[in-house]
Amino acid sequence: MKRINPPNFSVAEVYPLCISKVRNPALKNRLSLCIPSIETAEAEFVSIKPTNQLFKIARENVVNLNVPKSELIKVYTDRMVKADSPGRKYYNKIFLSANNGVCPFCEDRLVSTLDHYLAKSHYPKLTVTPLNLIPACHECNKAKTSDFPKISSEEFIHPYFDDISRYSWLKAKIVTKEPLTLEYTVVNNPNYSPLLNQRIKFHFKNMNLANLYSLRAISEIIIFKSNIKNFTEKYSSLEIKDLISINYKSQFEMNKNHWRTAFYEALINDKWFISTGYKTKNTYT
Repeated sequence: MKRINPPNFSVAEVYPLCISKVRNPALKNRLSLCIPSIETAEAEFVSIKPTNQLFKIARENVVNLNVPKSELIKVYTDRMVKADSPGRKYYNKIFLSANNGVCPFCEDRLVSTLDHYLAKSHYPKLTVTPLNLIPACHECNKAKTSDFPKISSEEFIHPYFDDISRYSWLKAKIVTKEPLTLEYTVVNNPNYSPLLNQRIKFHFKNMNLANLYSLRAISEIIIFKSNIKNFTEKYSSLEIKDLISINYKSQFEMNKNHWRTAFYEALINDKWFISTGYKTKNTYT
């Protein structure tokens, strides 16, 4: 759940370019007449999103009384996504805006698509609105599905608007010893509002991040044990703890809420692991 820089262009640039090569005169006229309402929808999105009341935005099946949502969705799929389409350059700019190409929703997998923060099937006027398009991995895009927020606490974390990196909220703990596995959870941080804490939990649960991070932790355990196996004979438990602390501090400085940060914090705080756990065999290896 990483904040990234928002696009520096608006729907007023994107939409007209997308429909610029529509050949059917009647269709192009109907799509062109949608421009004012599409720009108004963007302004509404920008004004409402900071208040976390996107559930108040009306869902529509028809725009301007004569443009079904399917036609506006095709503006995105046929005139922005396709490699040779007029709006592809804007698609590419958003696609490449993620830090190091990593999905900002999970901070783990690589970006492979653009996600509509508010689903295009419910909000067709936002189909090519840049602030509604977020670089994402396939799994996160699929996890969000086409649902829509019904209350403020059901708004996913938005990488352009929400910065939740300042304080810690991700924790992990060892739940089984053989094989060694970790469980990830989200805890309330008093520095955040109750609503933001609820939204972080909603995002974490509905993106199935606990399972993803636990799977990643299994691989990290194997790597970590491989790195320290040569030191177990000459290093004390306290010195092993110091080695873990080095990893934790470096991860914490980079990202307080990365799954690796929570992973090493869990190892430091587990007395069993520090004393003997790091020596045990893991059936995953």
